[in-house]
Amino acid sequence: MLERERLKITQEGQVVTQPEPELRPPKEVASWLERIERGDDVQLTKPVIDDQTGQVLVTAPSAQQPKIVLPLTKAKLIQGLKAKTTEAIRWLAEWCLRLIKMKPTQVKLAQE
Repeated sequence: MLERERLKITQEGQVVTQPEPELRPPKEVASWLERIERGDDVQLTKPVIDDQTGQVLVTAPSAQQPKIVLPLTKAKLIQGLKAKTTEAIRWLAEWCLRLIKMKPTQVKLAQE
């Protein structure tokens, strides 16, 4: 049965298949339903455990903490912070400084 079909057994004992009608969701919830079907919003708060064996079946994925290497060395960062706001190096240095403040354990400056 490749398609969705309903099986019906007649009084004579014959099996008759009837195609199942295709249901379409309203337009208001169609995009929301697609997101749920893809599993974009599914978050596990605790692991799923088998009721009979007590074995853990599924756990929430743990996010990896990648190391971020910034495109500026320490000297270039200091030089960029002293530059005028109309220069691109200033904004790159400000962005690098923001990342350092946000994720101090993950961020590393480039080697000289």
